[in-house]
Formats: sequence, C-alpha cells, structure tokens
Amino acid sequence: IMKKLIIVLLLGVVLSFVPSSSIKYVRAEEPTEEPAPLEYVYQFADKYSVNAGVMIKIINCENAEWDPKLQSRIVKNGIREKSWGLVQIHLPSHPQITKAQATDPRFSIEFLANMLSKGKGKLWTCFSMV
Repeated sequence: IMKKLIIVLLLGVVLSFVPSSSIKYVRAEEPTEEPAPLEYVYQFADKYSVNAGVMIKIINCENAEWDPKLQSRIVKNGIREKSWGLVQIHLPSHPQITKAQATDPRFSIEFLANMLSKGKGKLWTCFSMV
C-alpha cells in the first residue's frame, strides 16, 4: 500500500509540471473491456432463473483459476480429456460446441446456466459436490 501511495504522489508531482493544454481527455462511448466472468454468472443466473451460488461453486470446482482457456488436466487411459474453458465443456460429448465457444467466458457461462435450468447439472462432476 505504501508503494502505491508513493507512486500516486510522484505521479501527481510529475503531472503538475505538464501544461494542462497538452493533456487530452478521451470519452469512451462504450465500455472497452468485456465484463468479468463473475458478471456473466449473475447475468445468466438471472436470465435462466438459476442459483448464481451454484454456478460459482461449479466453476470454482471445475476451474479454480477461472482460466477461460484451461484444458482439462484429467488423463484417462493415457489420453488427456478434451474439456475446455471456465466450465470445462467436454467437447466429444457436445460436438455442436467448438473449442472457441468453450473457451469464450460468455458462451460457457451461459451454457452452464442454460443446462442447469434444464435440470442437466449432472453434466458436471462437480455438480454432485454442490
């Protein structure tokens, strides 16, 4: 915290010497970043009328790092599983879903919420632990 305070103070001192006419302000018309995955959890929990807490527990269990690009670490019979993304979508079980979709936080979290709303939570091993 002390380092951050010193940096902020130094930045203030440096900026005090910059003529205000040389500072340009840019107004963002739209958010420049994607919402955080947790925002998607609440958005899709509401849309599909499912429990956001259950969704969070499943994601924490399936992908503790919340890494949207994570591939399963499970190896069966010497072959690495083909599950991807925040919610570890098993691609061989869902051939209609691409790897790009599985690793897209918005898509994968909506997929989880949709499946939970249809009573298909058992698609995730972690659902039984919730």
